[in-house]
Amino acid sequence: MTLLRQVETTTTQFRQLLKEIGMLLAYEVTRDLPIKYQQIQTLMKLMEAPMLAAEKKW
Repeated sequence: MTLLRQVETTTTQFRQLLKEIGMLLAYEVTRDLPIKYQQIQTLMKLMEAPMLAAEKKW
């Protein structure tokens, strides 16, 4: 937050810092969501891929 507030921070730096903060917030908000694993085919092999367990309501 300090870097965002500094007068010396350029527009490019400001935008990059906001992007980083957004990613950190998104991680914190979603880290406790329930997940399930689903088998999918990739180009290389079958794998167990994590997916959100909750169904969409819309």
